[in-house]
Amino acid sequence: MAFIYYADDEQEIRDVVSSFLISEGHEVTTFENGDLLFKAFQEKECDLVILDIMMPGTDGIGILQKIRGISKVPVILLTAKDTDADYYNGLALGSDDYLTKPFKPIMLSAKINALMRRIRFENEDRSTDKKTDLICGNVRYSYVKHELAVNDRPLSLTPTELKFLIYMMEHFEEAVSKEVVL
Repeated sequence: MAFIYYADDEQEIRDVVSSFLISEGHEVTTFENGDLLFKAFQEKECDLVILDIMMPGTDGIGILQKIRGISKVPVILLTAKDTDADYYNGLALGSDDYLTKPFKPIMLSAKINALMRRIRFENEDRSTDKKTDLICGNVRYSYVKHELAVNDRPLSLTPTELKFLIYMMEHFEEAVSKEVVL
C-alpha cells in the first residue's frame, strides 16, 4: 500500500504503530527522532510521513517545515499535544492531518488510506488531463479518438507526419534540434 517513514522518540509506541501498519499492508521504516527521518527522506522519499511533535533534536514541527521546503509528501502529526492551538498550528504549518495520543490504530489507518486515495486521484486526474486533447493554436489532436483537426476540420496525415506534429505540439515552446526531430 504505502511506504511510510515514522518518527517517535518512544520505542514502545513506535513498535505498536509500526506493527499495526505492517499488518495493514504498509512498508514502515521507523526513526527515534526527526533528524534521522529527515536525513533518510533526503536520500529516499517515501509515500507518507508520520511525525511525533515532541522529540529530542529538531521537533516534529521543525521536521515538517524542512520536509515542506522540499516536498509535498503527505504528513500526519501523531502527538500528545492536544490543544486547539497545537492542532491549528500543525495544520497551518503544512501537515495534512493531526491525530492526538492516545489514539485508536484503526483511525490512523483510515487517515492514511484517505490521504493515499487523495494522492492517487490527483495523480490519475493529472495523467488523464494530459492525455485528452492537445491544442496548439487552431490545431487539435485528440489522444482519446486519435484524431487531428485544424479549425475543427479533420486532417489526415501519415503516421510519421502525425508523430512529428504531436511531438512539435507537445514541445511548441522549446527549441528543438534537428537531431531530435530526425
